[in-house]
Amino acid sequence: MEWTASFFAQSAEILAACYENRDDLDLLLDPTAGFAPSLSKICKNRIEELAPSLSQEELQSLQLESNTWDLLQLLCSLRKTEPPSPPSPSSPSIPNPTLPSQHNKQGSNDNQPTADSLLLQNPYTPTSLLAQAILGHSPLLQELVVVREWLHDTAPLPVLPSGFGDGSTGAGTGGVGYNKFTLLRLQQAQRTGSRSDISSLVTELDPDAPNRLSTLAAENVYEGSETVRGPSTSSAAVPRINSSNINTTTTTAGSSQASKKKVLAADDANYEKALAQALYGYIRAGRLDEAIELCRRTKRSWRAASVRGSLLFEWRALANDQPIEENDNTNPDTAFADGWSGNKRRKLWKTTCTRAALNPHLPDPDRAIHAALAPSPATSVVLRGACKTWSDHLWAWVSIICEGKQVDELERAGAVFGPNTTYGSSGSVGISVGGGGGGGYWEGGEEAVERIGRVMMNLESAVEGGDDNDGDNASESERESRDRDTQERESRKREKEKERKEWEEREKREREREEREWVREVTKSLESLASVAVSEGPPATNPFQVSQLHIILNRTDKLLSDFAEGISRGEFHKGQASFPVLSRFFAHLCLYLRMIDMSVPADATQTILEVYLQVLEESGQREHIALYASALGENAVERYALFLSGLGLGSDGRDLHLDASGLSPTTTNGGLETTTSTGTSGFGGVGYEERKEALNRAGKRGLDVSRVARVTAERSLERAFEVLPRMKIAPLPNVVLPGCWGKEKEKEKREATNRKGKKPATNAANDEDDTMEVEVGGTKTSADEISDMEWFLIRSIEWTTFQEETFVDALEHANTVFRYFFGCGKVIAAKALLSLLPTEQLKRLSVDKINSADSTANTPAPAHTPTPQPQTRSHARLRRNSIEFMHYLQFFGILDVFAKVWDMEKGVVSVVAESATSGNASGVEFEFEGMTKGAMEDWVEKYKTLIDEVREKIVELATTDWLVNEEDLGRTRSQPQQRQIMLTRIRKIYIPELIIQLHAILVRSGKLAPKNLKYALELANIVADERYMLYGDFVCDGPEKLEGYLGDVRRAVVCALEGGGEDPFRVVSVRA
Repeated sequence: MEWTASFFAQSAEILAACYENRDDLDLLLDPTAGFAPSLSKICKNRIEELAPSLSQEELQSLQLESNTWDLLQLLCSLRKTEPPSPPSPSSPSIPNPTLPSQHNKQGSNDNQPTADSLLLQNPYTPTSLLAQAILGHSPLLQELVVVREWLHDTAPLPVLPSGFGDGSTGAGTGGVGYNKFTLLRLQQAQRTGSRSDISSLVTELDPDAPNRLSTLAAENVYEGSETVRGPSTSSAAVPRINSSNINTTTTTAGSSQASKKKVLAADDANYEKALAQALYGYIRAGRLDEAIELCRRTKRSWRAASVRGSLLFEWRALANDQPIEENDNTNPDTAFADGWSGNKRRKLWKTTCTRAALNPHLPDPDRAIHAALAPSPATSVVLRGACKTWSDHLWAWVSIICEGKQVDELERAGAVFGPNTTYGSSGSVGISVGGGGGGGYWEGGEEAVERIGRVMMNLESAVEGGDDNDGDNASESERESRDRDTQERESRKREKEKERKEWEEREKREREREEREWVREVTKSLESLASVAVSEGPPATNPFQVSQLHIILNRTDKLLSDFAEGISRGEFHKGQASFPVLSRFFAHLCLYLRMIDMSVPADATQTILEVYLQVLEESGQREHIALYASALGENAVERYALFLSGLGLGSDGRDLHLDASGLSPTTTNGGLETTTSTGTSGFGGVGYEERKEALNRAGKRGLDVSRVARVTAERSLERAFEVLPRMKIAPLPNVVLPGCWGKEKEKEKREATNRKGKKPATNAANDEDDTMEVEVGGTKTSADEISDMEWFLIRSIEWTTFQEETFVDALEHANTVFRYFFGCGKVIAAKALLSLLPTEQLKRLSVDKINSADSTANTPAPAHTPTPQPQTRSHARLRRNSIEFMHYLQFFGILDVFAKVWDMEKGVVSVVAESATSGNASGVEFEFEGMTKGAMEDWVEKYKTLIDEVREKIVELATTDWLVNEEDLGRTRSQPQQRQIMLTRIRKIYIPELIIQLHAILVRSGKLAPKNLKYALELANIVADERYMLYGDFVCDGPEKLEGYLGDVRRAVVCALEGGGEDPFRVVSVRA
């Protein structure tokens, strides 16, 4: 769904704003700016904006989600806050509680009077106040009333009858005249003498006329389709036909017309049916005032009376200390005026409605109206038969439950004090269960008033004492007798008070038991809605309607667990069009319930948030990942790191062009011209700044940025090494060092030799292909080429280079990657990694750690050396990493000097053919064409300086423990670790190569600096020296490399003889 993308961003904004104020429950549950209302609002706005372009399913999904958030707001506010005393009722049945603003629910019902206490104080207490008291002492009933109001608010508006709706009283056929078409047809029949119309149409036009038919004709009352009609108590002002011309005798079961069909005209019948359906729609939506107004405007006053009868009786003058509501706009002087509203005989009215709803001779729409006005178990079949959608069925059940609870409690109120209430010899209260006639005067009549009066009289006489005022002239014996009587009365009074409290406690326990039983019955009834069949709208199994039912039953924990299990079973999966919507809804539901401290299953939350994170990743909503990942608790860092490690590489200039010190596809750097893989940014991800911002977002969401960076780098390394080929132990790769005499000059040398007619003895592989290849894990790749995954491996270190706190980790991870690249012969890739590192910062860090370790080592050790602690071992590990990194910098420093030498030789050194008669064993010539003598001397001097520098650096590297740690050797000599094995491999690969390259440079420069020939021969002595054992690195993979080097030494001797005449030892005697 295209509109879901913007939903992600808007939902995240709401979540972020509420999460910052998660400790403010009032704000989270605010009816306008709270979490749930805000999410509901964006659903409503989306419907308004995109309604024409959305499919029916999408509109339905948005509406259901909006309704569900509204329901959550209402019920969570009620459950998490303390409800105030319910207001005076202004709607039928039980009044609707307003949502509170406090959140301490303890003792919420303690200060509210019960219906019994109200009736004992005043048996004429209005029914509305009794219903208010009943509601205040039943939390579940309060919730169901809220649910009913929510169902009213979410119900669709009814369709008004055809021709109605312009706001005028006379609109539609009902406004023009009552049963106008029937009257006109009867008048026409009178004029024309048409007996068929007279015999088929009703001859009386009162509301009950179509229903006063025999049993045989009752099932087809109206022509074409049944008309919704209801019984009426009055037929006043109903137009009638002239009785002198038309038989107006009422049809009875025994008349000759009993079997004939008496109907209204088709237009009138259809209008009555449409009107009845509209009235039912208004009742379904809880809009009784609109229903009454519709009846008034269509001149159906008897229908308005039926609807108005559902209002509870209210008379403020009879209320006990009824306060004026703050939002009441009425005049305080008239608030307790002698006036009443509502239905004084609602019990009788309800009985009449029930009989009408159960009357099979009435049309179904008419029966549905009466069943909706007076819902009860008796009318449930009729009411549920009129339900089409799942919400209709829910509304029917909730209405039946609420009305049934009210009736039962009103019958009970005051009825526990039956006519046989007595006080025994001890003054105990004799309770008569089943006295009946509860509810006070307006429900039980005079009988209820008399019963309550007797109870009050007995209570008063039971607690009153005798006359203690016998005068001051009583005798001593009389006073003593009076004192004894007083003590006995006080004793009886205390005993009666004790028994009264015991009775109240028993009554309280009994009421609690009955309440629990009622709750179980309500739960069972609502559970049946999980499988109810519907004729319109989404089925009962729709996830949003399942959610609504679980929210009403207060089973959100089970709802979340079921959804998580459905994901695991594959019931909900990414292939479903609704999956992004559902995952978003349930993810926010988890977080909302957690913020307001409601029960949320941890495992289900993890599963739901995980799938939603996947949806966000697939939708490209990277900026919101940190917000939702931070809600995963202990797994938050790991999950966000997993997301970051999955980000690809962007073309931000750090992938294809690595600044002046790095590499680029077409840039010559450091004497090396190379070409990278064209798929460098094949991961289609983000660039340097975006990666840095993604990491920083973790801190904004309360995550440890340093820890996230470490874990991200580790996961990136793991991912890369899983894909990259493994190194083969043997043979070692053949490498060409960047900036050294390599394949370019070898190619020129072969071409020069070919021009002389002689082919040099070179490697056959170089004759066919000028590209040096290395073999890693059985796969041959160009040594100059950096693959996509190798770039990913290089950039994995980047996560630990954004802040100083993770430089230590960057140091360790960089060493790991260096070992891999050097071990595979991928020097260019290692050079690319170096260009991305904060080299100076890491260098200072390494020097500091090495110096710190050295100073610690010089400290005298105690007599007894304890076992190294973890902190000590970590310090030693950091020192090893620092030394290793400095050794790599030492190697790269040599390559940089090689590159400078190569840059100077360009355009000056030319390759000539090697032959026995050429007199040039080095195979090169220096050409200084175009240079002045001074420039040439400067060039030669600088050239000699660079050669001396590279010679000193290589000799230092070769004669010291490069990449060899004495501590590692001492600890791993018997069983070397993988790290030490790889470092030894790197020494065997690159020390011979450095010596060979240095030897070549010394020999090439021998003509300009004869001492370099001497250094070349001395270098051979260093290789043969037993102290350094460098010759072992030449022969570890076979004798070929050592034989080649010895051949180069032989050519160096030849070059020395060329410049030394007949003295073969002259070269070694040249002073440096």
